[in-house]
Amino acid sequence: MQTKSVATMAVEKHALFDWKRSYVLHKMAGLRIEEFVAYLFFVPCLAITLRANFYLWLQGYGMGRKIEGGIWRIAVVSLILPLIPYLAHRSGRSRLHSIVRNALPFMICLAIYTNLHDTIHFVNPHDVQDWFLRADIWLFGEEPTLWAQQFYRPWLTEIFSFCYASYLPLTVLIPVVLYWQKKDLEARTTLLGIVLCFYCGYVFYVLFPTVPPRLWIADQYTHSLEGGLLLSTQRAMVSISESSSRAAFPSLHAAITLLTLIYSYKFVRALFWFLLPLGVGLILATIYLRHHYIVDLFAGWPLAIIAYRYSPVWERMWERWRAKIAAIAGV
Repeated sequence: MQTKSVATMAVEKHALFDWKRSYVLHKMAGLRIEEFVAYLFFVPCLAITLRANFYLWLQGYGMGRKIEGGIWRIAVVSLILPLIPYLAHRSGRSRLHSIVRNALPFMICLAIYTNLHDTIHFVNPHDVQDWFLRADIWLFGEEPTLWAQQFYRPWLTEIFSFCYASYLPLTVLIPVVLYWQKKDLEARTTLLGIVLCFYCGYVFYVLFPTVPPRLWIADQYTHSLEGGLLLSTQRAMVSISESSSRAAFPSLHAAITLLTLIYSYKFVRALFWFLLPLGVGLILATIYLRHHYIVDLFAGWPLAIIAYRYSPVWERMWERWRAKIAAIAGV
């Protein structure tokens, strides 16, 4: 039986540390910060989604809408991720490829957000909503969503439901307008800040799993929310069971809305004044519709400011690291 020589084994051992032949380093050298973070979050998201969905299936939920949705989102992201290196290669030659490359991390971010939103309890089962409930009562004398019941009117509920449902359209509007105006750099700056804000929010979700007031103190409400089609649509958007809904602190509705308003004021000033009432309505809707504690908003707003202020800084840091990775990998 032929055995390997000491010299051959030494060469193979050295090859393990031959970074110029490292596939991973070669690919990392071509990634932007938001693309790298997408890959970084995808692996735990995949593991958590599979574990949570398997648990729900064992509990007798079968292949319900939520399980199928989680699996489909993971499948779509799995297909999208390999496109990033291709688009990175092509984006310098084609504006269309560049726009798609900028949009993909945002799409992946939303898919990961939706899956993590439903599975936080499987990562950290130590809920802390009592902290924020007590903080709200300490600050305001009573729980704000309970206090808001005195203002309930069907027409007002419909208005706030519309504002709340505008969250995603409001988020994508500024980048779309900027691309339409051919301000591609400003559009990517906006998308970068939004994406990094989302991912920072995910980390806090896991650190501070918080059941929203509509579920945690449901037995204390004395007035029902009454509305029409918009209220029904809004409820369908947040129809998660209490066992899985933990994404309240910080409020990304507050964070992303403020961030969108900041970018609109900076890049599309005329649109800002149109979006401001809608953004204010969306923030008020988070309390009126019982989705958040006030302290969730207090945490969301600084997160938006940090994302706006530091996303360019984080990108410059990543570009310096990427240059070093490229040098090591011989790219």
